[in-house]
Parts: sequence; structure tokens; C-alpha cells
Amino acid sequence: MTKIFAHRGLSHKYPENSLKAFKKAYDNNMDGIELDVHMTRDGEIVVNHDFYLDRTTNGSGLISNYTYKELKSFYLRNKGETTDEKIPTLIEVFDIFKDKDFEINIEVKAGYRVYKNIEEKLLKYINEYYCKKNIIVSSFDHYSLVKVKNIDSDIKTGALIEASLYKPWNYLKSISVDFYHPNYITLTDELIEESDKNNIKINTYTVDNSEVIKNLIDKNINIIITNKLYKIELNN
Repeated sequence: MTKIFAHRGLSHKYPENSLKAFKKAYDNNMDGIELDVHMTRDGEIVVNHDFYLDRTTNGSGLISNYTYKELKSFYLRNKGETTDEKIPTLIEVFDIFKDKDFEINIEVKAGYRVYKNIEEKLLKYINEYYCKKNIIVSSFDHYSLVKVKNIDSDIKTGALIEASLYKPWNYLKSISVDFYHPNYITLTDELIEESDKNNIKINTYTVDNSEVIKNLIDKNINIIITNKLYKIELNN
């Protein structure tokens, strides 16, 4: 059965990657959320999409140049307007859902070559504060995914890929990931069928058209990540 994940929470209505957007995703019966993580100057894992603060907050500059306490002086923007929401830590997100059976796709925006030891800290937090079976770690940095698997082979990982790969299952098996995370526009019927034959499950991003989503559901895609659609809308 296909699951529907809210991209950065319910980001079409609330500040992206905010606690409010994540709570509202759960309240609207989404199967899970997708979020993005970075590391502060003092080693805290925080949730924000961009490396820079300028677009998503009323601050400016690289997240990695600030301590967590300094980041808390900034506020998230929503459609250009400053809100009362602040950049959350990953632990704060875990705290919302720790007693719920709710899945979280954590995208590591850059691995250890940018954020030293982010994989070790991420896995420590997952094991201490959340249910491991409800976590997927994804990244465009596949070195980071390999490191995650080397630290804890039980963690589910997904390789984010923008381009159309030839026979992607061969590559994905070589780095021991659990899921293929392609841009939905690269999906063809043949690719979906061959991935299934090779036991590669597809979690695709970012689909905001209800007809496309319903078509992908018919093709038994594992997870569909969307910006705009509530799960309830797709069932009507």
C-alpha cells in the first residue's frame, strides 16, 4: 500500500520544516513526513532545508556558522512573512511523535565532508529518542548513506537521485541502500516494473498533482512525497 509523506511537513500552509507543519501533517493523517537536517557550529542537529538562513528565516548566513542558541534568535518565514516559529532541533521533532507510530524521512543535506560526525550523532539521536523502524535516512550524498549503513546496518536508507540512472538497481545494491528516491519525472513504467523485479522499493519526490499521485499509487509506488496534497484529498 502506497504511503503519502508531507514534504517538509504541510509546507503549503505552514512554515516549511517547522514544528507546526509537522504536527499538522500528523493531524491530517499523513503517513509520514520528510525533513532536512544540518549541523550547527556547536554540533547540534537542526531541521532546515537550505544551508543558508536567508530564504527560510529572518536571519542570514550559513547555519554552520551559528551555535544552536544563536539560531534560536531567528524566526521562520512562510511565503515571505515572518512567523513565530523557530528552527527546530531534530530531538524536538522526535519528541512530538515519540509515542506515535509515525514515519520520518530524514534527509542529510550534506555528510561528514561538510558536517563532521553528523552521521554518528544522527544515529545516536535516533537510537535514543525514536523508534528506529520508523526512520528512513536519505541523501543526495551517497557517501553519507554508506557511512550510515557501516555504523548501523539496521537503519533504512534511501538514495536521492535527480537524474535518470541506467539500471539503477545495480548501483543501489552496490551501496546497500533500502530504497530508490528518484525525481518522479524520471519514472517510467519499465523502470518501475524492473525495480520491483529487483526488489528495489521506490520512494519518489516531489509530486503535487493529484492525478499523477493516483497513477503512481496504481503502480504500487512505496512512498510518494508531496508538498501540497493532504492524504484525505487523495481518498476522495
